[in-house]
Formats: sequence, structure tokens, C-alpha cells
Amino acid sequence: MTKKRKSSVENVGAAFSQFLHSLTDGDSDISMSAASHHRNLKIKRYIDWTFRYIDGEDHCERSYDRDLGENYERLGNVYAITIFAFTFCTVINFLHLPRVIWISISRSIK
Repeated sequence: MTKKRKSSVENVGAAFSQFLHSLTDGDSDISMSAASHHRNLKIKRYIDWTFRYIDGEDHCERSYDRDLGENYERLGNVYAITIFAFTFCTVINFLHLPRVIWISISRSIK
């Protein structure tokens, strides 16, 4: 199976997510999405919803699957992960609002 190559923007986003997770005292190789899936945090639903048009459904589960070899013993603070993830996703949603509106309109026309 051919692995899809990530774009530069996706790489920067993943690195930023790992950076934010490290700020919560978590392992720097684990993204907030993967940590949210591993802990089954409620913020996972908002993260999945945010990335539905960018990465498809079940973003957190796929992030966790990509990070299966990582050490999940050192996960960040739950409250800090939730605050960072909510803020990060809200900014992404705001930036992608025109695209989401366009996709919704074009799907309703068909």
C-alpha cells in the first residue's frame, strides 16, 4: 500500500500539535489528537469535527494509529490538552470557514 505523503502545511500542523502536547508535560513525539484518542477525551469529538474536511473522518484515531510505536506512559495534563486543543481547533475552524461554507453549498446544489 502506498503511503500518502504529507504536505508542508500538514507537517507544520503535526509539529505544532506535538509542541503543544509537550507544553502540557506530555511526550514531544505524540500529537494532541493521538493523546486525546488514547485517553478517550471529550475534546476528541471537536478535533475530529475540525479536521473532517481536511483529513476525513476519525482524525484522532488515525493519528493514534500513526503513533502506535510511541510511549504513551507520559501523557500531558488533561485540562491543558483540552484548552490547547480547543483553542487550536477554533483557530483552524475560523480559517477554514469560507472553505466549509463553499463545500456545504456545493453539496446542497448537487
